[in-house]
Amino acid sequence: MRSTTTAAPLLVAVLAAGLVGVTGCGAGAAGDDPTTSPPPLSTASPSEAPTSASPTSATSTTAAPSPVPTAVDAAVLLPESAFAPRDGGRAVSEGVEPWVLSTSCDLGSPSGAASMTSVRQGDGQFEVPVGLQQVAVYADAAAAQAEAQRVGAAARACAEAAEAGPSEDGGNTRYLVEQVPVGADGTGIATDYYGASAGDPDAVVIGDYVVLVRRGTAVTLVGESGGEDSTDRARATVVALAQQAWERLCAYEQAGC
Repeated sequence: MRSTTTAAPLLVAVLAAGLVGVTGCGAGAAGDDPTTSPPPLSTASPSEAPTSASPTSATSTTAAPSPVPTAVDAAVLLPESAFAPRDGGRAVSEGVEPWVLSTSCDLGSPSGAASMTSVRQGDGQFEVPVGLQQVAVYADAAAAQAEAQRVGAAARACAEAAEAGPSEDGGNTRYLVEQVPVGADGTGIATDYYGASAGDPDAVVIGDYVVLVRRGTAVTLVGESGGEDSTDRARATVVALAQQAWERLCAYEQAGC
């Protein structure tokens, strides 16, 4: 009975020593080869998941563009104050008519225009030029562009014919046709009454000047017709007027003002 009592405590001691050895080996392994613990699992519920992971769709509610007017509104015309003071008043006419040039060069009419308004300010007496503006509106921009380009071609044809020699009535009128950086399809037409530019490009040329420009579905011709002034001075005045006239035509662009 004595030997049995001694063996039991010995067995307990051996088992305890084994447990201590196992614990010591685990601590030693972690210290010799450090590792990164895995990140904790997310505790978010499915309803808290980021919404960016799911595809979304947006519905466009762009409004339809407003229709472009086909009539010439009085507000698009240059006011009386835009032109230098003119005696003889201001005349406004409605209806399609030829584009105005002070000489015999025929620029034709804006056929197919939905509407047209012409303004003349002054009576032309005492060699004072007449202030001039014409506005023609088309149903679409392509037709307006075609008309602006047609007028430019007609002016160049007059210039080429004048280069060839005197006109049928014996006049020496010449034309300078140039691009003008105003709006779209801008064309400037200087009329040299006496043909001074033929013999001397630097000569002071007496004549007038008009500009034709387009914006959207509208075409406008602005100028000073007649008078005895230099084309250089007339050009500076009329190009500035053409810019003002172009700015007033924003309603005739699909994008608007």
